[in-house]
Amino acid sequence: MLKDDAKRAAAAEEAEFSTGGARGGRRGGFHYRSAHERAQQSAARDAFHGSLTWFELLVHPSILMRVIPALIAISVAFSLAVGNPKIERREADRNPLVAAWRNPRTQRWEVPAPWDPDFRNLNPKIEQVARNLVYDGK
Repeated sequence: MLKDDAKRAAAAEEAEFSTGGARGGRRGGFHYRSAHERAQQSAARDAFHGSLTWFELLVHPSILMRVIPALIAISVAFSLAVGNPKIERREADRNPLVAAWRNPRTQRWEVPAPWDPDFRNLNPKIEQVARNLVYDGK
């Protein structure tokens, strides 16, 4: 009996030491993991990744959370740097050229306004400008 009790006490002490004891347990304290536990966890992780097919690894949430934002950022940066001629051509079709003059006071393109005193006094040169650049005063 005494030998069994001593063995149980030794096993309890070993278990308490390996888990970090009352202060070092998983709740609220430093958790000491042995090299054996870390090796087991690493082997389990490697076995898990080894069991996944290439498609499962591709659609794994951790990969998707990193790759999709990176691809979006790269495509936005590329489109900003290079530009898209189709979009520019489409905007040119939507924004035909209109007659406008450059107002030096406001530093913007405005439609000709013969009733405006600035326009009459300056008698500016009228140019053809894209409609989206012209301030219409509304």
